[in-house]
Amino acid sequence: MDSEGDSESLTTGELLALLIESRSCLDAGTDGGAADAVARELSYDLALVRLCRHLGIKEVTARYDQPLHERKHLEEQLCAAGLDLSRLDELWPK
Repeated sequence: MDSEGDSESLTTGELLALLIESRSCLDAGTDGGAADAVARELSYDLALVRLCRHLGIKEVTARYDQPLHERKHLEEQLCAAGLDLSRLDELWPK
């Protein structure tokens, strides 16, 4: 994945594609063990934060001490901005 500084040059569509790709991997098998599962979650969280920042949705990285809670909060903020991720799951199943 690009470094955070490079995300400024990505379009909304490109950031959304990264989010969809990383989201589709969240429930991948457990063959890779715990380290792979954590890496998939971090990849998704990074894509989520980058898209939110790009769209002007304020995230508070300090809230990531409870990642599932902050992830849900950001997903809700995206939904309020018109990007319903549950709808994306219907279009691109995991």
